[in-house]
Amino acid sequence: MKVYSFFRAVAEGVAAQGIRGLAQEVPGGPYFLKLAEFVLGRYRQLRQQAAFREDMRQMIADEFTKQQQNAKAAADEFAQPNTPIEDRVALELFLAQIPSAVRKTFARPEDPSGRTVPAAFDLKTPDDVLKMLPPAPPKMRPGMPLPGRAGWVIDSLIGTGGFGEVWFARHTRMTALTGALKVCPARRAADLHHEGDLINRVMAAGEHPNVVRLLDADLDGDPPWLLFEHVAGGDLASFVHELQGKPPEKRVTQVVAALTQLASAVGHFHRLNPVVVHRDLKPANILVDKANKRLRITDFGIGAVSSKDALEAEVRGTATRGGRLQSSMRGSHTPLYASPQQREGADPDPRDDVHALGVIAYQMLTGDLNRGAGADLPDDLREAGTPEPLVELITKCVAQKPDRRPTDGNDLAARLAAIKSAATEPPPPVPPEAEIIGPEPVRRISRFRRGLRIMGVAFVLVVAFAAYMGTRTKPTVQPSEGEKGKAGNSYQPQYQGVPKGSGSKAAIPWYKY
Repeated sequence: MKVYSFFRAVAEGVAAQGIRGLAQEVPGGPYFLKLAEFVLGRYRQLRQQAAFREDMRQMIADEFTKQQQNAKAAADEFAQPNTPIEDRVALELFLAQIPSAVRKTFARPEDPSGRTVPAAFDLKTPDDVLKMLPPAPPKMRPGMPLPGRAGWVIDSLIGTGGFGEVWFARHTRMTALTGALKVCPARRAADLHHEGDLINRVMAAGEHPNVVRLLDADLDGDPPWLLFEHVAGGDLASFVHELQGKPPEKRVTQVVAALTQLASAVGHFHRLNPVVVHRDLKPANILVDKANKRLRITDFGIGAVSSKDALEAEVRGTATRGGRLQSSMRGSHTPLYASPQQREGADPDPRDDVHALGVIAYQMLTGDLNRGAGADLPDDLREAGTPEPLVELITKCVAQKPDRRPTDGNDLAARLAAIKSAATEPPPPVPPEAEIIGPEPVRRISRFRRGLRIMGVAFVLVVAFAAYMGTRTKPTVQPSEGEKGKAGNSYQPQYQGVPKGSGSKAAIPWYKY
């Protein structure tokens, strides 16, 4: 079997530095930076970009089983004969996560799945390599039984990070029983306890459709774990890329709907007493429930602890550029979403979550997961076709001063509802034509009609007069006195309009008028 060249380069680099180095907790730290430099050197030695692109295309297109086989082959090739089996398996699992990391890096509006190689893809710097590496190898193994729960088995890896690992777990007999298993290292046990307590408080107040449910827990086990409802469909980062392929009007509609769901969920735990603040809202902690067509918030408590670690590393300067690139490309770079008060170490405030939601809304509308709330945010939103009321609301969400933001998730949800209502409110009914015609047109119409009446009356009068005049006849010439006596000649005057010999006594000769 031909092993992916990228797998081979990474496996060789890991073996050269020592497989144990993979276990360090800082993504993008010195070990990973050296590994990226090694891989970049191997890539340049090949000098066959076309062949490398084809290799990458095949790697991300293959099924997971094929990827696992390639990972095992690469680990077997470069691991030393005396390498402990645990280290060999760690390298194998690390390599098997690479295709997923590469797909997230390749995700873009024209291909939200990231299963095709971008036309402009090239490896020019170590940072380009770091974007395609997973943060760390997992500690658990596929096929292991779930500690403390008979009949359950750990099936496949969902993700890893500084907090620990998330695995897909299933019941071996009851196939409908599945879950997302979160496992933490021993030093993070207290953090996992904290998350369990918080999610228990949230669920005790009533389940919310946009919050991932906790199914089971074993906080006293070794290792401790929480079993959450498994949500298939990826996280919000992939949804952000999908949105960019839609027309601005449809994108805005979907973003308002998505943001309303998130604000409602956040408002659900903001109203608790004492209030629960998530403090690590970001695309990586928001899952897309495609089956039910809704977004689901996860990572309570542990997310806030992880965000504190990330912010402290940012302040100390120990967060590497590579680590920032890895996290921001996947929508999980906490400092992009943290409010100024959270960065300064202030006490948790619901308006911290509102700030994060404002940044998330900005990213959903612009499609840029690498940028947070900057001075250009309003202009960027307008260029993306965002209506002015929504621009103003998002700008308020990310305001530097907390008192300028919506007070909590419920306030934000109410303002979004008002914007949606105003946008969908039907126009007022159109009044009759006579009511919308101004005074001047009304006068013009009445004059026209009056003119017609006058002309009609005049026409009738003219016709009547003509008829009257046409019926008039002049009298016959009267005979002289001499002619009157002639035989057979009897004179009778001719009257206007009276036939000769009619004998009418009422008729008046015209000349008598």
